[in-house]
Order: sequence, then structure tokens, then C-alpha cells
Amino acid sequence: MDRHRANRADAGRGGCADGEAGCSAIGDASTVRLALYQIELRQQVEDYVNSQDITVQDSWNYTTAFDRNHPLILACKQALGKTDADLDALFVLAATF
Repeated sequence: MDRHRANRADAGRGGCADGEAGCSAIGDASTVRLALYQIELRQQVEDYVNSQDITVQDSWNYTTAFDRNHPLILACKQALGKTDADLDALFVLAATF
């Protein structure tokens, strides 16, 4: 069920540079949400997720970890007009909590 974990093998592709200090392609769900709140994007992400079908909402609401390269995360990035650098910065920030 947890497609996020299934994509962990792809975590090193794209985004965070190999060995980049503090950068993880996998983020704990609670710390990613805290990071989104801190950079004032949490509500925008929640609004985006709530505009999607129930499977997307379930994925957002019930996963325990987010893969930076998961299709949900990438779609949200695109919908909010964010860059790969923005997404990397989010996961770096999440790793500090």
C-alpha cells in the first residue's frame, strides 16, 4: 500500500545531490509537514491535496514518510510553481526537526 516506501530505491535520482549535507530524499511525514508550516506552504499544499481524488488524499494523510521523487510530491511541486531547488530545501529543512 505504501507506494512512498516502494520508491525509496529511486531516492538518489534527481534532487538532492549525493552526499549533500543535511539532504535526504526521504522525509518523515511529520517533519515534512512542520517544514511546510515553517515556510508558510502548509495550507497551500493541504488545499492542493484536498482538490485531488480520494486516493491522493489518502496517500497524503496516511503515509509515514514522503519520498522527494514520489509522483504526489512532484505534482504538488508543479501545481504550486516550485522548483527542484525549493523541494530540496524543504527536505533539508525537514531533516533538521
